Amino acid sequence: MRQRFILLAVFIITALVIYHPSAEAADTSIIDGLSSLSLQDIPLDQPFNPSIHDYTATVNSERSQTRLTAVAQNSSLNLRLNNVPLTSGQASDVLTLEKQPFNSDGKTVFIVETVGEKGTVSTYSITVTRQPVPTVQSVTTTGTDTEVTISWTLPTGRSDIKEIVVSYELEGAQVFKVLPLSTSKFTLNGLTPGKTYRFNIAILNNQIESNKSVNCSYNSSLQKMTAIASNDSSLNTFLDSSFNLDAGSLTYTYASKAPSSIKFTPTLQTGTAKVLINGEPIADGHTSSPIDLPPGKTTTVVFQVAMIDGTFGNSYKLNITVPFSPSAQEPSPENPGHTVNSPTEDFIVLDARLPSGSTEITPSFEDYKKELSARASPVHRFVVKIGEPWDASTSITMSNPFLNYLKAMESSFVVQSPSVTMTINSADLPTNTTTFSILRRKLPNAGKQAGAQAITTSFKIGIGGWVNNRIPVLVDLMLEPDINTASRVGILANNRYAESSYSDRLLRFTIIGDTDVSAITKQEPLIDINGHWASEEITWMADRFLVNGYSDHTFRPDKAITRAEFVDMIIKGLGIENSPEETEFTDVPKETWYEHSVAVAVKGGLVKGDRNHRFRPDDYITGEEMVSIIGRILVNDYYGNDVPVNSEAKTVLSFEDASGVSKWAVPAYTNVLSAGILSGTNQNKLFPKANGSRAQAVMMIYRYLNRQLNS
Repeated sequence: MRQRFILLAVFIITALVIYHPSAEAADTSIIDGLSSLSLQDIPLDQPFNPSIHDYTATVNSERSQTRLTAVAQNSSLNLRLNNVPLTSGQASDVLTLEKQPFNSDGKTVFIVETVGEKGTVSTYSITVTRQPVPTVQSVTTTGTDTEVTISWTLPTGRSDIKEIVVSYELEGAQVFKVLPLSTSKFTLNGLTPGKTYRFNIAILNNQIESNKSVNCSYNSSLQKMTAIASNDSSLNTFLDSSFNLDAGSLTYTYASKAPSSIKFTPTLQTGTAKVLINGEPIADGHTSSPIDLPPGKTTTVVFQVAMIDGTFGNSYKLNITVPFSPSAQEPSPENPGHTVNSPTEDFIVLDARLPSGSTEITPSFEDYKKELSARASPVHRFVVKIGEPWDASTSITMSNPFLNYLKAMESSFVVQSPSVTMTINSADLPTNTTTFSILRRKLPNAGKQAGAQAITTSFKIGIGGWVNNRIPVLVDLMLEPDINTASRVGILANNRYAESSYSDRLLRFTIIGDTDVSAITKQEPLIDINGHWASEEITWMADRFLVNGYSDHTFRPDKAITRAEFVDMIIKGLGIENSPEETEFTDVPKETWYEHSVAVAVKGGLVKGDRNHRFRPDDYITGEEMVSIIGRILVNDYYGNDVPVNSEAKTVLSFEDASGVSKWAVPAYTNVLSAGILSGTNQNKLFPKANGSRAQAVMMIYRYLNRQLNS
């Protein structure tokens, strides 16, 4: 006769994996590849993954050498580094890193090949870019007839910068001034009016090497523009009132509609000079080429006077910001920032697809209110189309008035990229100003779920942080899995399984709050549960990564569970991630895989040790011990449970082996019986002293989860 426990299960918020150090790990080896690949003291830009074959790394100008270490996954493989034999696990000879200008782009490529017994070859590459010594940036000159100040900025994130050298000619001699890094300007007094002074600014690294110098010149009589004109009247009004002869920076923001591009006409103090407008030389009184003004962006236009002798005078900077505003033009990647003018449609589209880089978008509420109000029929969706650059975030900030307006109009808010779409229904829209964002990561990620394989890059979806952490968001993820995996696709949301449906290349699911999203395939079917009394429940739980099989695709449902395994299962199911103090148990060593779960369970009042302060982690747990732990959860308000009164539920005394139940376990049995979690076996027995099995643990979790879902 078979025995069967139907016990209380714990509501699982996070992923649950039945795991023990002695259990076999999943087999994900690639027999003809590498298990690791690294450079000495140079981190790779991408974490190593045996299935990824191309890597990059960047070093500063001072790094000239390295060594490479590769480890084969199979001892029978031979390794080659740039066609030279390489020993697995041992560092190579010293490798030289090319630098500019000896190598035009400063790139050195290392090719590692694994050669199998049958001649099969697997190739990995690392491209290392050795950056040149940096140069100063944003050089400007300002001054009077007798004094000039040269200012600059240093590139960020560079450690190969030691000193700044400014050189110039004075009274026939070349003068060199060595300045510390903390200095961002140099002033020279005693100038002769009308004379041209030329300056070179260079950066030295710790090896006293430099790259090309940045040149500039100053002549108080010739270096200035007297006016800037454009082809837009509103911008001209601003320039007429704000521009002056002194070098400086101006900022202009369009209030609403703006031209798609702008042209400039400079007026110079001397007709023999020219102006570089974003690098394009323009003669006095001539007009520049059009400069694009993409909506949602700040476009910087730099004017620098270029003297006839090749030196440079004053520079001017103009920052022009264009808000996103409606337009009658059809959206396209080449013409972003415009709104579809479709009076017969029930939606309005803001196209903000930009080719690269992180993008911050703030739609103009007043402009869109006019557009929305002008529609003859209601607008039920406000759609923002965005691009999908690698490792770059696109954020859309919706103001409080805008969101309240959409809410009042019963219009949902949609953010759509080529791969993922997020939709918030009007009733769920927040009322506070909120920044929504989507970040597409470069590498796939299956999280920490054993048996899960990532099938797309992962996304981070933001809906305004903790303030909006209760707002549901419907997400559609575009997928095209092969025929063998289509039936096993799933989604991980913050490393937890999320219920989803897959149809017509779309994986649809709902998230709550800011979420990391990864599309995965579920683990292979378990081969030893067919015909088992708990096969349906085991499959349901395994598909949701609440339990996991072994590397040989077995589950071993009748294997007994230890006390440590059961408590670890309980705590992971409850989703408690705090870090309690150490336990007082003498047999729970630090840094064991179950130490944290036992400490949490003790702090939460779920487990107690014996009179000798032992937990006995490796002992198998009995039925009444499991029921006792679960009974404590049911009567603890912290876990949000209650014990329903069920007059028809069996009592402990109604079972044939009631006398075998310890007195201390009777209240817990009463509670779980009343809750409908436990009903005993078909022999009308409880078997309180028998060891619990993996299948019984799955069954109780499955029934508890379904009870919670249906309550």
